[in-house]
Amino acid sequence: MTPPPPRLIRLHLRSRQAGAATLLLGITALALGASHPWTATNGVFAQTLLLLLATAAASVTAASTRTPFGETEHTASAPLSLIRLAHLAVLLPAAAALLTLALATGTFAVSTAALLRNFAGLAGIALLTAALLGPHLCWTLPIAYVVICGNTLDAQITSLWTWPNLPTTDHPATVIAITLLAAGTTAVALTGPRDHVTDRS
Repeated sequence: MTPPPPRLIRLHLRSRQAGAATLLLGITALALGASHPWTATNGVFAQTLLLLLATAAASVTAASTRTPFGETEHTASAPLSLIRLAHLAVLLPAAAALLTLALATGTFAVSTAALLRNFAGLAGIALLTAALLGPHLCWTLPIAYVVICGNTLDAQITSLWTWPNLPTTDHPATVIAITLLAAGTTAVALTGPRDHVTDRS
């Protein structure tokens, strides 16, 4: 398959308002840095808040996959899967870099590696949700999952089902996060996000 030309990728990113998404990711990173007074020490509230901020970054990334063209886009002759993949290849590292910079401003309840692992897995869940329910609902399943993780933290229950709560030394948790990210990226790249406008007609 021939790679799409750079101009087509730029137009695709512009149509998805990648600049606005990057700005929102920057705001999320600023919020992460500003949360330091409440997330510097370990605890249920601190860890849950950090998970919510990682979810915010994941949701912004997944929401940016929304297509403004609806069903018409599927008739295009361009290789959409590669263009969608290029789109995510820009935003996902940008989000990770901004979160890393925010964490460098102080000491937080979780390590940089843990937050990036959690962001990766939550981004995978958000992308899968975008593919199944639409980008406008991409935040719903990640938020519900974070609530479950917060409840198990409060109950001091550890399980692979709530892998974000586990330390970075837990390799199966890392494998789960990477698998979710790969699954979400693949789903959006191959099928695109669900077009809820077309679905209502």
